[in-house]
Amino acid sequence: PVLLSFCISPSNHNFDYRNIVNNCVDHKSSREQYTGTGTGTDTGIERSEFCKTATPALQLLCIIARQSRDVAQLELFETIIPDLQAILCMSEESGPQKWSLILLRTLLQYGLSLQHTQSIISLATPHITVMSDDPHKLSAEYLTLFARICDCARAYSAQRKENVEIRATPDPEVLDNLAMSGIWLSSSVKTCVNSLVSIRDSSLSAPNYPMTRFQKMRLSAAQLRLLSAFTAASSPTSFF
Repeated sequence: PVLLSFCISPSNHNFDYRNIVNNCVDHKSSREQYTGTGTGTDTGIERSEFCKTATPALQLLCIIARQSRDVAQLELFETIIPDLQAILCMSEESGPQKWSLILLRTLLQYGLSLQHTQSIISLATPHITVMSDDPHKLSAEYLTLFARICDCARAYSAQRKENVEIRATPDPEVLDNLAMSGIWLSSSVKTCVNSLVSIRDSSLSAPNYPMTRFQKMRLSAAQLRLLSAFTAASSPTSFF
């Protein structure tokens, strides 16, 4: 665990992001301070070194977590959540952020780490406030993460309605977070709706268009995935 924390924690690479997630309400000013718009100390060299150590470690964690729910329930994965949240605070969207999102999606798929829903949404939303055609942005990954949260809300709602025994009784805070996630995600869903048509209709024949056909289709699929999941979770019998 100590070695893992050293690899994936931004604070061990001269990034002081860990304290950012202590108060998600004030995370915007914290991001500005530590991501280059304020007085932070991160440099291109430090980011490069961080990517070299964090990306392989996160890839390995994703492989391990996918083995089974019992494996994903290990205390190890819960202890690194603050590090994953800190990585989401980084303005540069690179390998560590991509694999952090994949790992969070995997944990949510097993119904784990749901108590962190509010902070995850709060930290991730700024990344998709404006849909960009920059092929290096991780908009599709963020949208898919949001869709997974909607799936969790719908699943718990269906289990309660059908009186199905839930494998692990969720904490009341978890249920409250899932119920409120519809409100927290509403701005992202609106951004999806507003940008879906423009991305679809943008000219693929433009010689300087930065996105490939595959990248555009992938982003559009992620947008539709979120809209579908949000709509399903917004049914009268669901949480939202």
